[in-house]
Amino acid sequence: MSAKPHESTGSVIKAECSCCRVKTSHNVLAAFENSKGDEILWVENIFQIIQCQRCEGISFRSESFLSENAEPEIHLYPSGESV
Repeated sequence: MSAKPHESTGSVIKAECSCCRVKTSHNVLAAFENSKGDEILWVENIFQIIQCQRCEGISFRSESFLSENAEPEIHLYPSGESV
C-alpha cells in the first residue's frame, strides 16, 4: 500500500479547528491517499495537512472510507477527537 498525492491539495474545506475550537474554513496544504482491498472489502484513506484561515493553526486530518460503512470516519490532530 503506497501513498499517492490526492486531488484536494490546494482546496478549501470546512473543519473544526484544533486551536479555535470552532468550525472554520481550512486550506489543504498537502494531501495524500492510499487504498487497500478488493471488490467486496476495501478501505480508502485520505491524509491532509490543513491550515485554519482564521487563526492560521496547522492540523493533521485523516478521513477513512470503509466498504461496510456509509459515512467516513474523520479524525483531527492534535485534538485526537473523532468528528
